[in-house]
Amino acid sequence: MFSDERLTTIFSNIEEIYQFSRSLLFDLERQFNRESPQSTEMGCVFLKYVRSSGNVRVVVPLATGFSQSCNWEQNISRKHKKLNLIRC
Repeated sequence: MFSDERLTTIFSNIEEIYQFSRSLLFDLERQFNRESPQSTEMGCVFLKYVRSSGNVRVVVPLATGFSQSCNWEQNISRKHKKLNLIRC
């Protein structure tokens, strides 16, 4: 359905995104206060990730590929709508 080029664009750094998400989840779970959830302070976890330049490197390819992926999805949707109109 997708060419190798498109798959590479969409999933260009999926392993890095997975590791980033896993690390973020670990830190969020560690910070969570089970005895008093309303007093949990998560801001420091997000600040840690915002301040880390390595995390920007993970997110930028995702954001760059996202807009191109959305364009492809819209084109595919338009083509399928045209096909559905022809079938009716």
